[in-house]
Amino acid sequence: MLLNCLRKKNKGILFFVVLFIALMPSFAYAGFQADEQATIEVFERVSPSVVFIKNASLKWDLFLAYLYEVPQGAGSGFIWDKQGHIVTNFHVIYQADKIER
Repeated sequence: MLLNCLRKKNKGILFFVVLFIALMPSFAYAGFQADEQATIEVFERVSPSVVFIKNASLKWDLFLAYLYEVPQGAGSGFIWDKQGHIVTNFHVIYQADKIER
C-alpha cells in the first residue's frame, strides 16, 4: 500500500501513514500494566549500552605455514563507564586472541 501511495503520489494517505508510524510508540504502550510499562522504560533506557561480543583464536597450520583465525565464541555484555569498559562473562573471552564488539 505504501509503495502504491508513492507511485500514485497520493500524498494525503502517505502523510497519515507517516504520522501513524511516528506516533505508534505512544499508542503501543497504552494497554500495559504499570509494572510492564516500567520494564519497557528500563529496556529503552539501558539497551544502547548492551553490546554483542565475538572472539577468535589464532591457529598456526604447521604444514602450510599459515596463521588463520578460528571463531571461538560469542556473547553479550554492557558498557560499564564513559571510558568504554565492557563487562561480560569470562567464558565469552576465554582463550581469545582477538575480540570484537
